Amino acid sequence: MPSRPEKKDARTCCCCIPIRAGVGILAWLYFLGGVAAVVLAVMILKQDTSDMETAIKALIIALGGLSAFLVVTSIFGIIATITQSPFLARIWSVMFQIWYYLQLALDIAVIALFFSKKLDTLIVECTSLAEKRRPKGSEIENCNRGRNRLSLYYTLSGVVRNVISYYFTRRVSSFTRHCTERVASHSLTAPTQMATLSGNGPTQLNSLNIQGGHQASVDSLRGEKAV
Repeated sequence: MPSRPEKKDARTCCCCIPIRAGVGILAWLYFLGGVAAVVLAVMILKQDTSDMETAIKALIIALGGLSAFLVVTSIFGIIATITQSPFLARIWSVMFQIWYYLQLALDIAVIALFFSKKLDTLIVECTSLAEKRRPKGSEIENCNRGRNRLSLYYTLSGVVRNVISYYFTRRVSSFTRHCTERVASHSLTAPTQMATLSGNGPTQLNSLNIQGGHQASVDSLRGEKAV
């Protein structure tokens, strides 16, 4: 019985890219982005941070640590996309989900710090207020508008960024299932092929025996005619 053709995997990433290639590109992009963020955090912390507020310094340290974790996670992803190992793909999926939830928590913390006025030194309109004992009402309003504008921008960009990251976590989970099903299909195909070969063996042997018997009969008839 002829074997059925192998079903093509319909999983994709970003609508049209095959799942393996898509998550492979994703792993490399996150790896490069994580390395850049770690380098940036280290460069900032190497400078004189004595006049930097504690909240800002804590955010930079958290960003550097989270980016380093992303680099390690992406390394697992790169290896998993090359080897298609279900074990490595599962580790990558778990680590990537952990990174996603930590990144989400960090974004929420940043928004909370904006509203609690802990990040006013990052706002141009608010930096001059710290030097004045009695700032004018217009200066305070400008500071409030600048804070609201920056916090709104960060909130909207954070929502978009986390929605995209959540989609990518689902694609990585889909790649894990792809690797698991691939190994399972290969383990089922091998015994089937062996059974097919063993089933064809006696048939081929009987065919050879029949052909040999027929040839012997023909030779015996030729011998009788010769006599």
